[in-house]
Amino acid sequence: MTIIQHPDVKRQLLNMKVYTEGMRSLIYYYGKCSDIVHTTGDAKLKADTAALIEVLTPIVKGYVTDRALEVCSHGVQVFGGYGYICEYPVEQLMRDCRIFMIYEGTNGIQAMDLLGRKLSMNKGESFAYFLNQMKTTIEAAKK
Repeated sequence: MTIIQHPDVKRQLLNMKVYTEGMRSLIYYYGKCSDIVHTTGDAKLKADTAALIEVLTPIVKGYVTDRALEVCSHGVQVFGGYGYICEYPVEQLMRDCRIFMIYEGTNGIQAMDLLGRKLSMNKGESFAYFLNQMKTTIEAAKK
């Protein structure tokens, strides 16, 4: 049996893939919002999207750094004992991902920022816009 056929290894590799695709999608969406703010001539769209970026910032920072560390942890596990040695890049990636959580202002602070400031920003309108964008995307995906 090859290692990919081992059920637990396959599960971990699939988790790594799903998290990586989710992180990329979130970052691409965040980048798209930034592009809209910098290129649109529509003042309302610009304001709404800028507010959306404010709400998304702690989410992107927290989610991506948490999941990146988890992906690397799975990578170390898949590599077995080899994951901890310097000859393979997974050891360095795991250390880098751990420090990302600190560089981004610690994820606990990002969570407090989201709950303490971003949800109530603009009398809750920014967060409502965020929820509306999610509902719109879900409805479009259902079709």
